[in-house]
Order: sequence, then structure tokens, then C-alpha cells
Amino acid sequence: MADAPADIGLAALLVVSPEILAEVLQLPPGCYIDGAVAPYDKPGVLHLRVRGAGWPTKAGMLLPQVTGIIIRRVAHGGPNPVIEWSFPKTVPGGGNG
Repeated sequence: MADAPADIGLAALLVVSPEILAEVLQLPPGCYIDGAVAPYDKPGVLHLRVRGAGWPTKAGMLLPQVTGIIIRRVAHGGPNPVIEWSFPKTVPGGGNG
């Protein structure tokens, strides 16, 4: 007799568009997500490739990895979490890439 499947609690598959995710992550204007990878050896981690912010790159270059820092600022309506990203917001020369 086969064992019953283990109860893993509540679960769901969350489907999020790149536009919603970019807004939730507070990416800079003109920055968009164009790729995502979930490393098999890091459960719960998602690598997102973004365009329109970061460093100048050429085809085949290894992209620098950055992480965000959540800063909690108190605004008029209470705490207002802001995510600060450690990459350049614009390309040298003033325009967005």
C-alpha cells in the first residue's frame, strides 16, 4: 500500500507580469525585466535580467549582479518602504539604455 502524499501546507503558483514585478521592485523609469531564471540550487531565489539601467554591456558579457536594500521611510500615511538598487540608473551621457 502506497503512502499518502505529505501535507506541505498552503501553496499556489503566483503568475506575475514583468510590468507588475518591475513596479513592485520599484525599478527606475525606463527599466524593464526581459528575462528570469530560478536557480535549481537556490530555492526561492529568482534572477531577473533588466534592461534600461545598470552598466554598459556588449553581447556575451557577464552581467554584474546587484541586490536591493529595503529602506523604511516614514511618510504622511505611515511607513513607506523604498527599495534602493545598487546599479546606475542611467547610462553615461545622460540617456536611459
